[in-house]
Amino acid sequence: MELTSEQIRLLMMHERLLGSNAMVTIERINLAWGEDTVGKNNREVFQMWNLVLFVQLSSFLLYVSASAADFQKIGYKDCKSKFKIVDVEALGCDLKDTSTGKKLCEFKDGTTPQIRIKFIPNENTSNLTTHIKAKIGETFLQFPEADSNACRYGVKCPLEEGKEAVYQKGIEIISNYPKNETVQVNWMLNKNDEKAVCIIFLARIVD
Repeated sequence: MELTSEQIRLLMMHERLLGSNAMVTIERINLAWGEDTVGKNNREVFQMWNLVLFVQLSSFLLYVSASAADFQKIGYKDCKSKFKIVDVEALGCDLKDTSTGKKLCEFKDGTTPQIRIKFIPNENTSNLTTHIKAKIGETFLQFPEADSNACRYGVKCPLEEGKEAVYQKGIEIISNYPKNETVQVNWMLNKNDEKAVCIIFLARIVD
């Protein structure tokens, strides 16, 4: 027994939303309809399959929403980047407002927050290196970098002019970093001695 055109339309809508890995396809439903539902009411069976697809779709959308909610946009300043910065987000950042109206990221001691930077190169680039500094008072402290190769953190090198790239890297907050002090973080992706990407944001480490 074949599905009606309306039933197929609804199932195809579910298929598009669930993608190619959907657990239940139209062909499999037709097979089940023909072989496993003898004597059952067509409407009840279709409602059952529709419910299965709805549950799968709901789970998928919840997963997408949760993943998107983890990263959030932060306040930042572009410090004369050569490339165009599209967006800056952070994971593990408790975003606060300062008395001056600026945004500040609070990071918990012992965690490894991540920074995600989307940017567009204005020229082809074979490699980029990461440099991170924190300004405390008038002093700049260099964050130790075990691996400064930015091409290993989301960026697909070589980069193409005009094609958006995404860099994402975590930095461990260790116990000897100063706590409860507002610091300025300078996060740079350098091409040779040029600041291809340079952002500044405020941060504070808390217990």
